Amino acid sequence: MDVQNLTPSQARQVFGYDRVRSLAEQRAIIEDVKAQKAAPATHGEVPWRIVGKTLVVTGPCKISVADLGSIISRIES
Repeated sequence: MDVQNLTPSQARQVFGYDRVRSLAEQRAIIEDVKAQKAAPATHGEVPWRIVGKTLVVTGPCKISVADLGSIISRIES
């Protein structure tokens, strides 16, 4: 494809800050976009749940030390 006909998202895929990305890098970008689109929406719910004695993380999240301690206490009880 001619570079002048690339869409903005295609141009971000093909060109890095100072170089043309390799085909493997471009494939990785495509896979990342697919994974982000496939991730379920959380709708304000916590992005994790406790299943038995296991913490299952269902989406991107940050867990504070205090929350982690609480989660561990819930798992151990």
